[in-house]
Amino acid sequence: MEQQGETSLDFHNYFMRIKSLLLESDETAVGLIMLFGHLDEDSENVEELLRLLLDEARMGLENDYAYASRFLETVEIAIDAGIESGELKQQDLMTFAKLYRRAGLPVPQSLVIDPDMVAPPKEGQDIDPSEMLEGLARDVQAEGGGPFELFSGLSEMTAALSDEFQANFANQVSIVPSPIFERCALYFVLSGSPLVQEATISGLFERLEGPGLNADTLVFLPIIRSWMPSGHIQTGLDELIKRARRKNHSISSNDPRSVQILEITASVADGVGAQNLAISIEMDGAFSVCVALTKDGYGIKDAFVVPCDTRLEADSIVMNVRHASHATDIKLSTLMVLLEAALADGVDHTAIPAPGFLDVMESCGFLDLRPQALTLQELLEFADPEGRIGDASPQALGRWSKNEAALASLEDMTASWFEDNQETRKIVAAGRSSRSIEIKIWKYLEGRRELWARRFLQTAVILKDADRPREWKTLTASACGLMTGRPLKRIPLIENIVWITIEAADGWGR
Repeated sequence: MEQQGETSLDFHNYFMRIKSLLLESDETAVGLIMLFGHLDEDSENVEELLRLLLDEARMGLENDYAYASRFLETVEIAIDAGIESGELKQQDLMTFAKLYRRAGLPVPQSLVIDPDMVAPPKEGQDIDPSEMLEGLARDVQAEGGGPFELFSGLSEMTAALSDEFQANFANQVSIVPSPIFERCALYFVLSGSPLVQEATISGLFERLEGPGLNADTLVFLPIIRSWMPSGHIQTGLDELIKRARRKNHSISSNDPRSVQILEITASVADGVGAQNLAISIEMDGAFSVCVALTKDGYGIKDAFVVPCDTRLEADSIVMNVRHASHATDIKLSTLMVLLEAALADGVDHTAIPAPGFLDVMESCGFLDLRPQALTLQELLEFADPEGRIGDASPQALGRWSKNEAALASLEDMTASWFEDNQETRKIVAAGRSSRSIEIKIWKYLEGRRELWARRFLQTAVILKDADRPREWKTLTASACGLMTGRPLKRIPLIENIVWITIEAADGWGR
């Protein structure tokens, strides 16, 4: 990292090759914490490497890898030992907590700073929270940042503080009379603990009864409410919306700005259902790229907007997404189906969309977007509206699903399609012979027909937009075979999944 730079392609490729070894090594976890304690300055590389590993550990937790929890436990133990020995200071906990939050991990209780260690204001010093917050906002805006950058800074700044402190802080943010802080309040509702969410909504009530809420905030309240699981947070939002209507506040968008969508690209969902979406837009002569990451079981996992100085810069970002993830251009109708399905998936799994998705919706003009799950049959009808595949004979389905040219073309795109979880790893680890392992993996996949049929159809929709009819036909026919009970061994795409699954599980076992 020091030689090549943390953003260099050489470093990235090297890190991706050795990340598993680093995460499985207790010495790496302990060594990074010890090194941080011995560096008074120039610890940026240590922090960045730790953040990268924490991010990989988060993904490992999501994908059922035992090494992930072990790595995180070892990091916590090392930090506790560093504090106990005096090599780490209480203020260092703020740095570690910030890295956890930046990686999307819950901050461990062991990293929460003792309230007694927080220095009180000097005698006679009167601190106005609003004045302090407004000063921070001015600093962020002076550097070209907006509400999301301000929120990210505030969230990381308080990551090592108690939940009660964070709730009080979020309440203070939500009552500052400024649109930038109202948007930060919405981000806190989407990302905070229940206590933080309650405190933020309470602050918005106070704003509503005082200077009133910004029109954009009022537009987003019903949208956010539709993403929340039933409970007191949803009830609080319901009451806030009702009170806004009783005060004759219009909860509708009157934004006259026109958004032109220039380009949309989408990757094929990988083995765990993660998919990258990028939308290039122009609004009032300004260019931006909106990015969203969806993942099965997590809905809208991440989302953000990248402002661009020129159309060329926007095109370059989209091109990088396309090349990095085998993405292809899709139609707006396909994008809407993918986003609606991701929102519905999030609702089903009580996974609230990433805060930055508000900015994506606003920038793209997608304010009417709502969770909308599609059954497999509905998805098939979207992929095959004329019924060319769905109404075909079993013999025709067999021919299309075995098209060698299409299967060869799909190889690179579907290389990540395999089952990788505790169950499949257990099957491989406990298998007495390759034959017994193979039989059990085939049996396991019998219970995964719907998952893979959906994955095939989602990919078919994307490739149909890309004018790749041969691959579209093979994927759709394979999905129909799964839906109609065709033997798995007569579907080559599933056979490929079996072999890659065994290979991946065996690799982790070694």
